[in-house]
Amino acid sequence: MSQLLMVDPSSWTRWTKQGDEAPPHVWRALQWYSILNEKIPGLTPQYFMNQSPQVLHQKALQELESEKAERQAEMSVLSRKLDGFTAEKHALNAEVAKLKKDLKFHRKISIFILSMSLVWAAVFLVWKFI
Repeated sequence: MSQLLMVDPSSWTRWTKQGDEAPPHVWRALQWYSILNEKIPGLTPQYFMNQSPQVLHQKALQELESEKAERQAEMSVLSRKLDGFTAEKHALNAEVAKLKKDLKFHRKISIFILSMSLVWAAVFLVWKFI
């Protein structure tokens, strides 16, 4: 148990045999171990002691690196999609500008034709009554 808690064996013996109180961090470590043991029943102290901390650290780093690579790949895909949307937005803005220009032209032509029609109607009415 002292190896699991990373304390000196004489301290563990003193706490258990002489009735001295263990420091709070030792109680917290025991609490965490018991919680882990409840969640993962096969977890034994040998699991923690047989594993080199360096091996566990390297394994955690590898997992983080693989997760980082996955996230970077996702970001790359999203970036390409965003570039596509940006290009599509520019194309749509250009089309809207062209349609506005066409609408302005057609409005002017309609006003011109309406004006000419009114002028011809006035000329026809004046010519008919004269």
